[in-house]
Amino acid sequence: MEVGEVFKNKIGEQRYAAELAECQKASILKTEERKRKAKELALTNPEEAALLKRKKNAKKTVSRKRKIDVLKPYRVINRLHSERMRAQNNEDD
Repeated sequence: MEVGEVFKNKIGEQRYAAELAECQKASILKTEERKRKAKELALTNPEEAALLKRKKNAKKTVSRKRKIDVLKPYRVINRLHSERMRAQNNEDD
């Protein structure tokens, strides 16, 4: 049994539908507000916007690597080894 069904049975379909619509509308408004702020920041302060974008992409890269490591554990050793070698080469330079 899904959570939505439980709420429907507890509070009734009419009230559930109204509350769900209200929550969805609030979620859409929050999303639009975040997008608007990001676009506004890009116009007013492009350097900071670019920095935030780079941070977001770096987080995405780390997350993607973590997910791949979970799916393919044999890659962890190879990746760690290559990262150690890269760090060692950077120290030598």
